[in-house]
Amino acid sequence: MRFRPFYKISRIIAVFSIAVFIGCNGSGGGDGANDPPVAPDPPVAGALQGLQLFEGWTDPRKLAGPINTAGWEDSAFISYDGYMIYFGYAPLDYYEFTQGRQVVVGPTGPPKRPDQHGNSFDIYEALIQSGSWLIENSSANSNDPLIHEAAIGLNRNESKMAFVRFDPEGDIYLSTRKPDNTWGTPELLPAPLNTACVEDNPHLSEDGQTLYFDSNRSDINGTTCIDESGGLERSIYVSDFDGGTWSRPAGIQGIPNESAFAWQVFVRQEGLYIYWSGECSGGISCLFRARRLSNGSYGEETLIARAETLAPSPGDVIAVGEMSITADGRFLYFVYIQYNGATDLELGIAAARKP
Repeated sequence: MRFRPFYKISRIIAVFSIAVFIGCNGSGGGDGANDPPVAPDPPVAGALQGLQLFEGWTDPRKLAGPINTAGWEDSAFISYDGYMIYFGYAPLDYYEFTQGRQVVVGPTGPPKRPDQHGNSFDIYEALIQSGSWLIENSSANSNDPLIHEAAIGLNRNESKMAFVRFDPEGDIYLSTRKPDNTWGTPELLPAPLNTACVEDNPHLSEDGQTLYFDSNRSDINGTTCIDESGGLERSIYVSDFDGGTWSRPAGIQGIPNESAFAWQVFVRQEGLYIYWSGECSGGISCLFRARRLSNGSYGEETLIARAETLAPSPGDVIAVGEMSITADGRFLYFVYIQYNGATDLELGIAAARKP
């Protein structure tokens, strides 16, 4: 979930060509824990076009309603067992938002989600039940209709949720699930995890003791921030919870942080595999994976997904991001941007599968 333009639009031979600065979390199958739970088939709708998948992923499809609507779905995170998806939603037009305007989609807006707080982003939780999505507003949300909350990451047993509040920059909060299954009062994480810079896209390790996130800080302490007015410039950081406190964050070592930008991190097997959103040639946002080496750094990147063309036709996907994978490695969930012509851009959540 980003409150900055994901892309720049330029006119090439009288058609729109999209250079997208968005990201995602990633995954590949076959590298999960021993005997992971079998994830259910997600309720899906139409197929996505204009998208290239690698590493054996296939059949990308939009999630069925009531997940996707005429509004803006973002920040997808699938639970370890594949039964619950957490995501951000606002009833806003994405393109208009990138132009600095908040426009509710449609003459009266899309169907109002349950307990939606104004027109700001809320976190939603949707359970797969009897072949359908059962959706509700997350109890982690603030009641303030002006506060945006999104960019969600949870540990393996879903007892801890890290997410971002944008006011207007991003800060990371952590909430713990209570015995009644509601979320406790979110805790603002201390400096230098949070700084005056942007902190975004938190992801928790399976045991909840390691936190990954991205930031535009120029130094570890965030004393200065990188100006992102000309495009995203992010690096991925990691912090460990030890002795009751979070360690000073450190930039991960290796390929991801050597690229133009890296964000929207997702890890598997306690960090053995790291997935992130980054830039392909031509400015297209792609999903990548890398494996941790014996020295602790991450080696050569592997491409997971990318848009097929810089000159899309209506209906083509022009960007993907924010990937997560079920523990059994069968399903890849991600956010997509679809070009429908002119300034008509559709954001939603999709899933691909391994045969």
